[in-house]
Amino acid sequence: MTTARKNLFAVALITSLFFLWGFALNLNPILIPHLKKACQLTDAQSALIDSASYIAYFLLAIPAGQFMKRFGYKGGILLGLLLFAGGLFCSTPPRRPAPTRFS
Repeated sequence: MTTARKNLFAVALITSLFFLWGFALNLNPILIPHLKKACQLTDAQSALIDSASYIAYFLLAIPAGQFMKRFGYKGGILLGLLLFAGGLFCSTPPRRPAPTRFS
C-alpha cells in the first residue's frame, strides 16, 4: 500500500470516528425523554444525564491534552473510545427479572 493510500485510509477512519462520536452525542436529547419515562427520573436527574456528557469535555480537556502529549494521538483516540464505551455501559439501566407466568 502506498503512503498516499495509507494516509487516505487514516483520514477516513478518523473522520468516521468523529462522525460516530457526534452521532452518539446527538442521540442524547432524543433518548432522554424515553429514559426519563422508563426509569422514572425527575427533571433534575434527566438534565444531569444530558449535561454530563458536555461537562466531561470541560473537565477532561487539559488531562486529555497531557495524555496525548505523552502517548500521542493514537493513544488519545483509544483512551477516548474506551472511556466512551465505559460510560455507555455505566448508563445502561439494570435488567429487571422476567415476570413469571403465575405471579
